[in-house]
Amino acid sequence: MPIKTITLDFENLKHLDHGLLNAMLKEHLKRIALDCLDRPHDKKERLVSLDFRAVPVMGNDRECDHVKISVECKSKVPVFRTTEFQMKPTVGGFLFNQDFPNELQQPSLLDDDEDGDE
Repeated sequence: MPIKTITLDFENLKHLDHGLLNAMLKEHLKRIALDCLDRPHDKKERLVSLDFRAVPVMGNDRECDHVKISVECKSKVPVFRTTEFQMKPTVGGFLFNQDFPNELQQPSLLDDDEDGDE
């Protein structure tokens, strides 16, 4: 029985690995779409990429017999970063002003007995 071969292209990716690559691509596209909806103010680009890796396999005749192909699907969204907070380093970690996290030296609004940390 003859072997049926098809060309590797975007249309035929659905035939690889029982459609897993197509499902992965959809998930990564969904990830960047959700990030755009969650953070429309962040104008940095979101990225989805398919990396095709090809490794030639040499036959006994020292010619390329076939190629091992793997495909990696990945996405990148902008890093989420908070504002900077002033903190005091101690041997036990870091301390910050509960009422004014951006101002370590700003006096607290509540007395020590009213803060509820007892």
